[in-house]
Formats: sequence, structure tokens, C-alpha cells
Amino acid sequence: MALTDYARSLAARWRFLVVGIVIGACAGGLVAMTATRTYVSSTQFFVAASTSATSDAYTGNLFSQMRASSYVQVLTGVELAQRVADELNVDLSAIEVSQKISASVVPDTVILDVSVTDTSPRRAQQIAQELGRAFPDVVDELETPSGESTSPVKVTVLTPASLPAGPSSPNVPFDVTAGLLLGFVLGALGALLRERADTRLRDTDQAGVLAQAPVLGVVVEDQSLVDHRPLDAQSPPAVAESFRQIRTNLDYVGVDVRPQVLLITSSVSGEGKSTVATSLAVVLAESGKKVLLIEADLRRPRVTQYLNLVSGAGLTSVLTGAAPLDAVTQDYGSAGLTVLAAGPTPPNPSEMLASTAMSDLLKELRSEYDVVVVDGPPLLPVADAGALAPLTDGVVLVTGWAIARREEVEQSRRALQRVGIRPLGVVVTKVPPRAAAVQGYGYGYGYGQSEAADSPADSGSRTVLGRAARKLSWWRHRRPAGRVPNSPAGTPRSSSR
Repeated sequence: MALTDYARSLAARWRFLVVGIVIGACAGGLVAMTATRTYVSSTQFFVAASTSATSDAYTGNLFSQMRASSYVQVLTGVELAQRVADELNVDLSAIEVSQKISASVVPDTVILDVSVTDTSPRRAQQIAQELGRAFPDVVDELETPSGESTSPVKVTVLTPASLPAGPSSPNVPFDVTAGLLLGFVLGALGALLRERADTRLRDTDQAGVLAQAPVLGVVVEDQSLVDHRPLDAQSPPAVAESFRQIRTNLDYVGVDVRPQVLLITSSVSGEGKSTVATSLAVVLAESGKKVLLIEADLRRPRVTQYLNLVSGAGLTSVLTGAAPLDAVTQDYGSAGLTVLAAGPTPPNPSEMLASTAMSDLLKELRSEYDVVVVDGPPLLPVADAGALAPLTDGVVLVTGWAIARREEVEQSRRALQRVGIRPLGVVVTKVPPRAAAVQGYGYGYGYGQSEAADSPADSGSRTVLGRAARKLSWWRHRRPAGRVPNSPAGTPRSSSR
């Protein structure tokens, strides 16, 4: 995955980050509140060699440094701890006292740093003070040669032990910050693992790559489409504009020979192919073309239901010779759109759609209509669309955001390749407005708005991760592979002036 893919995945699954951060911060705070408070009292010793024991100052300093390193073991040893415990008369063993003591040599010096950690600030100070009295005596005993009364090494308390002003642990700000960062990392890992495990399509550019076809357009999720209301003057401007762009981009996929009979299909059901077929037929008719919309999904017809037309006789009636074409077509609206319903459900839909009668019907329709839009069945569940595709001039593959899986789009492409068909393009439907904004799609120009950033479709780009994903993928979105090139109505970025 590229850096832009990681940023896009985190932006799409920001809830994982929020949950991780909240849980991490709460866990850090809980640890800080429940942890035992400890206090540290510190003291320092200065180790010096007497001039009589060394020939010069340099040798004396080197001697003192060597001795100071050895004294670390003495300070944390059990013998000194036993003297401290006996003198203070505390209810602690020598081992317990020694475990509370830590010592180190300040680098390149003869100074010893000693710290005593205890749950009681007063006891920590008492132990450190007693070390200040007992440790020089122990050094005198160890360093005084046999038969002599003075030691060549003198240990002096440099910094007396003081009463701790507050607990050294837990460090609440540190614990909460550490928990927050850990939660962020775990949330990011969870989001990326979820992204890797979830193969549902959530990338418009990837849809074109998988289908090996340009992305003709993106249809943002809208309530009017959920309710299957036909496209009309009351439709949201952004929805209508998206289908007009698909219409315009279709003119660029076949510059030499423009497709006249279009099959609209999808990988599986529920991706919005019938909605796309219906709306595309409406905007084609609005452009002045004579359009016929055929309801060729004989198993689950939806077009007549969406357009509130009669669903009695139709395509199957014409193919079987039960009714002439003119008798079963229905006019819709005043823009020149004609609809041919599916008709009675036959027992053999695949054979009927691949029949010579269907081929002859499409040849006849080519001479009567400028464009024939065929709403076909999905490719993978049944063989109907694969049988019908060779009789058309091209296939538009509809993929539903978070509905189609990547492997399903690849299987659909291979199914079309087996019958010698390559998709004309891909239409991605049901794209959430926030995801559309993050990936560089938006329809904010005009319609009473000063900038696209003020539109609902672009609101998601205001998040930090959304802005980061768009900035990191600027070059890719500027001229992405797989979209229709040189199209004046190509899918715009989030704003246009």
C-alpha cells in the first residue's frame, strides 16, 4: 500500500482511531489513579583521596573515580542496608531496605548519586539521611589499612537528603499521554487490519483498475436514490449533475464508433444498476436523443416499478411473438424516453436473452432509436447478462460502494472477457458524501453556494485525516489512471470556480 492508501484507510475508518485514543487515555488515567504512590529522597556523596595516598592531583582524582565506581555496590549491598535498618528500627529487612536504594556515579566525576524510593516520603528521607551517616563509616572501615588509624579515602555528604515535595510516581500526565499514543497506534493498526480483511470496494480509482475500464462517474449516496424516485426537475442538483457527467463521458469512450445499445449491469444485486439505467436514460432523453429503456432483468424487474409504469406485457411478449413492439412500449415524461417493460417472467431467461429474436429486436431498435439502454441482470448470480452482452455495443459496469467486493469486480471483468466484451466504463454508486470529498469528488459549484467546501458532500474533508489524505493524493487525483481523459465534464475535484 502507498502512503496515500494508508492515509485514506485511516480517514475512512477514523472511528477506530477515536475509540483507540479514548480507551488508551482512559487506561492511562486508570493506571495513574490506581498505582501506588512512591516518593524519592536523594543525597550525594563526594569521594576524595588523601594527598598522602597519592603522588599528585591527577593520580588522586583517578584513584577516587575508581573507588567511587566500587562504592555503588557497597551502597546497594545488604550489609549497609542492615546497619540502616537497625539504626532506624523500621519494620523492614535488610533486603527490603537495599531494594529501595539505587546508586550511580556521575560520569567523569567522583560524585555518587543515591536515591531512596519508598511509599512514605518521611521514611524515604530517613533512610537517605541514615545512609549519609552510615556510608562514610563503612568506607572508613573498608579503606583503613591494617595497623593504621586513618583511611586514604574520605567520603563527604555533598547534598543532604530532603523531604520529597510530592510523589515521583505515578506521573499522571505521562501515563495519560502514553496511553493516548498507544491507543492511537492500536487504533491505526486495527483500522489497517480491518481494511486488509475487508475486501469491499471503497475506492473509486480501484474500481476502474479492477474492471480495466475508465471510471465514467460517481453517484453520491442520496435519499432520493434510496427511495428510487425517478430523476426529474425536483431531484437534487448534485445527483442530476452526476448522471449528466456520466452521459457526457460516454461520448468519449467511443470516439470512432459511439455505442448505441448500452447494457447496464453489476456484479451482484443491490448495487444500483436499475437506478443508474433509469436515470441515465432520462438524462440521455433530456439531451434531445430518442431513447428506449429496456427492462431486461427478467428475473427481478425494477424499472417499471421505479417509473410507476405498467408491468404487464413487455420484452418477453415481443420475443415470443405474443405482442408487437409498438403495442407494449410506454412513453415516460415529455423528453422523448420510451420504456419497454420486462413482461411475463419466462422459465428460461438466459436462452431468451441470447436468442436470435433478441438479436433481431436490437437490430430493429437501432434504426428507430438514437440510444437503447438495457437494464440487465447482475453478472455473477446468473448467466443472463453474459448471454446478452455480445448482442450490445458495450457494457457499463455498476459497482456499489462497500457492496461489491474487489474479487467480485474482477470476476465480472473476466466473465465479460470470456464472451469477448470489455466494459466501456465503471459507475460507482452509493458513495458516502464524506468519502467522495476525501477522494476528490464533489459537486459544490453553483446552486447557491460560493464554494464546494460549503456543500455537504465536502464536509468530510474538513477533518484532519480527510485533509491529509487529499493532500497526500493530490497528484494522483489530479490526473488519475482509469478515468476518462480530456473530458470537459470529467469528474471535478471538490471545488470548481
